[in-house]
Amino acid sequence: MKKRTGKKKRMRFLILILVICLLGSGTAIFVLRPDWRFRAWDLVNSWFDSVPMERMEYGEEDLAEYSVSDLKREDVLLLINEEYPVSSQMRPSVSQYKDTDVIMAEAAMEPFSYLSEAVQEKTGSTLYVRDSYRSLEEQEVVYQEQPDVAAVPGSSEHMTGLALDVYVAQYAGYGFLKSDAGQFVNQNCWEYGFIIRYPQFRSGDTKIPYEPWHIRYVGRPHAEIIERNNLVLEEYILGMELGSYYSSCGYCISRQSGDRIKMPKNVTELTVSADNTGNWIITGKEEKTE
Repeated sequence: MKKRTGKKKRMRFLILILVICLLGSGTAIFVLRPDWRFRAWDLVNSWFDSVPMERMEYGEEDLAEYSVSDLKREDVLLLINEEYPVSSQMRPSVSQYKDTDVIMAEAAMEPFSYLSEAVQEKTGSTLYVRDSYRSLEEQEVVYQEQPDVAAVPGSSEHMTGLALDVYVAQYAGYGFLKSDAGQFVNQNCWEYGFIIRYPQFRSGDTKIPYEPWHIRYVGRPHAEIIERNNLVLEEYILGMELGSYYSSCGYCISRQSGDRIKMPKNVTELTVSADNTGNWIITGKEEKTE
């Protein structure tokens, strides 16, 4: 009996040592891998951070009717993927960004400038753009060169000019998260109207692996709603019921079809965006009532 007891004690001791080693190794990895540490923290934080998006009811007397052509149009909420490819009629409004060779959507220029300034101020790093707007022909070349990574021609967000692949010196791709700048962008880009288009653990919805370097401009308040509610663009846009009204972050948002749309009379500064599914997303500021 004593021999058996001794063997059990030795076995327990060995198991304890193994557990301690594993825990120690895990701790060392998290210390040495700031990107893993950030990803873990980002995941946990996403479970608790959210903003409400309340569905609102209005009577006909509370609504005003508009023609889509009379509203300010900014097509920043286009859903682009293999199911909803870029239309052959799409002519994105793109221009050269400042004094660089980067071509991007005009709507994203000023917000990206503010994001870049914040990255410089907070981290001391300069934010660069590796990839931005691509024509159909350019996307075809990229796909031929990297068919296992690149999007099928017609299904790439880069064809809108709204998507930017960013990096800082010595930190690109998945290494972007090892930098303070990469972590700042991933945590705060929504404040400037951008989202991490392909977040971790959501490839089942986006059909694209995690890309912490790929930011996509959608504008406010949509970026805040998407990021803080741990959504992807697919479920945000397709989850809005046609003809319904939603209140969030001081804005009224509605997804509607047709050339005539209706919005609450107390909503101002209306903008409209095609969503690339055949419908419109209208956004306006809610006036505060006393």
